[in-house]
Amino acid sequence: MNINMYCDDTQAFDYYDVSVALGDACSPYVDVVSKAACARLDVSELWGYLGEYSDYFGAFLIIAGTLLTIWGRKLIKPSVCIAGFLSTILLAGLIFYGVYL
Repeated sequence: MNINMYCDDTQAFDYYDVSVALGDACSPYVDVVSKAACARLDVSELWGYLGEYSDYFGAFLIIAGTLLTIWGRKLIKPSVCIAGFLSTILLAGLIFYGVYL
């Protein structure tokens, strides 16, 4: 059973109206056109945010790199903790991005 959902922003209702299944007995499918099929989460806003503030992120990373160069031995534990935290967040974000988009 396949359900094909198509977005139509012009419809006034937010629910699905399925009347009949199409296809044959071995591979039926349903075509649904509704406003509820439209995407609610737009990940491109995240990339727009990162692009808009990339100068600030770059300045922060340059300052952090300079501090690690000067006081690297004393800051190794905090930097490993922060790197582990950020890599976990990145991995979780990529998983969510791959699953839900």
